[in-house]
Order: sequence, then structure tokens, then C-alpha cells
Amino acid sequence: MPILTDKTLPEDLVERLYYIELFTKRAVRSALLGDYKSRTRGQGFNFDQHKKYQEGDDFRQIDWNVFARLQEVFVKKNLEDKQLEVVVVTDLSRSMELATNALSKKEILFEITAALTFSAVADQIGAGLLAFADEIEEYIAPAKGRRQVWKILERLWNLSPETVETDLSLPLEFLHTRLKKSSLIFYLSDFVGREELFHSPYLKMVTKKHDLVPIVIEDRLEAVFPATRGFVRIRDLESNKEVTVRTSPKKQQLYNQQMQQRREELQNSFYRLGLDHVWVRSDRPYINTLLQFFLNRKRRR
Repeated sequence: MPILTDKTLPEDLVERLYYIELFTKRAVRSALLGDYKSRTRGQGFNFDQHKKYQEGDDFRQIDWNVFARLQEVFVKKNLEDKQLEVVVVTDLSRSMELATNALSKKEILFEITAALTFSAVADQIGAGLLAFADEIEEYIAPAKGRRQVWKILERLWNLSPETVETDLSLPLEFLHTRLKKSSLIFYLSDFVGREELFHSPYLKMVTKKHDLVPIVIEDRLEAVFPATRGFVRIRDLESNKEVTVRTSPKKQQLYNQQMQQRREELQNSFYRLGLDHVWVRSDRPYINTLLQFFLNRKRRR
């Protein structure tokens, strides 16, 4: 059962989360996260290489068989055998509230967070959360166990940032100073205002040490403008400004071209950094999309 707090999750949502937990446990437990290993060296079981003993080395790692043959003291270096911890970074800015379908981008973000953290727990991997808008709203350090997942989901569901802007580079700066060991970071956002992210010096610092996987969440309106005529009132969720525009086939085509250009620029930026990434549409099933993405990624590795 989930942890109960003074702000518990709605009953219908809890039922949905139970379904996600069961689905991920059965369908993606071994495929999603299980084979990720730390990039650092440590006290594991997979032998890597030798090095000459130096003062301060662990004498328990001395290879006495090598000493018997060479009459020199060598110690064994090993690849760390433990799996990565998982941190889910969640963008809670106003633009994530966009909803032209049954679920908003924020609700999709919440369900993806549930799928990722339930999968991590099923594979005995610690899971954590970093929620932000234009400041850090919540940080829960990675820990193992089902109780940790429900703690993450309850806190995430009840967060309502008062700010209206987004700082996409802020989570990277925070994690660069906070995460001491190599981690698998899922970055969930619509990446509106992406310029500040790719200009951030912390992006390369984080990707050098950690495994960063952007998950782009978009509403169908951000891909294709609906075919309509007449006047349409549009409100910017972050600035709260409203404008009234007169639609036409020419304007719709221009809008669609601009959205396609944005997508291509964002993809190219990820490719230049060598980042695997996945797109999720709020009006389409996402679990199988995520599963197929990570299956393909696992095969390549």
C-alpha cells in the first residue's frame, strides 16, 4: 500500500498507479534499467587489470599468484559491479499544464515518472526525484524500495510551483554538485526555452559523468495546429498573456513548419551531444514507446 500523508493521492489515480506498477513489473523489469553499470572503478567481482602496489592501496587486493610468478607485488583493479542509481528530473513549469487531450503534459510526466521509478525498484535500483521550474522545488535523494516510489509520487503530485518561468539548466547545476556517483538521469520536459539548456556549461559536465536521457513530452497542438477557420484566442501559460489570431490555411501551414523546425533543432542538439532521447505525445500511448526505446538501446550496448 502507498504511504499516506496529509495530502494523499486521489483514489482513482492510485488505481491507475497500481496498474502502471503491475505493467512495468511484468513488461519492462529486465528490459528498462537492469543492465546499466557504473562507469567508475571499485570493489566489484569482474576482474579488469593489474597495477603495481603503491602505498595506500588495499592489501586485500594483492594478487599472490602474480607475486609468486613475478616476485613483484601487484593489486587487482576491478570494475564496480553495482548498478546505477536513477534520478528523474521533472519540469513543473506552467507550459507543462497544456492539455488539448484527456491528459496534460504534466499528467503524462507524472505517469512516466511512476513507470520509471517502479521499474527501478523492481530491479533493486535506487530512485530519486528532482522537480524544478525556475528554482528547485523538491529533491529526494535516490533510495531503494517501493516505499520510496510512493514518497516520490505523492510529493510530485502535490507540488504546485508559484513561479511562471523555467530554468532548464538549473537541474544540471544542482545535480553536478549533489550526485557523487555515476547515475542514470531521466530529464522529463517539453524543453521550451531550450537555448539556456544547451548554452549551460553544466550540460557537458553532467553528460561526462552521468548517463543523461532526455524525454521530450509534447501536446498534439505543439506538433500540428488543428484545421479551423475564424478567430482563435491563445493564452501563453507561462506569461499568461492572451492574443486573438485569425486562422487561415496559410497560417496553419506556417505554424506547422515552425513546430517541425523546432523539433528538428532540438533533435540535432541532442545528437550533437550524443544523447539518446525519446519523444512522447500526450495523445498517444507512451509505455510501449518507452519500452521499445530502451530495448533498442540495451541491444546496442
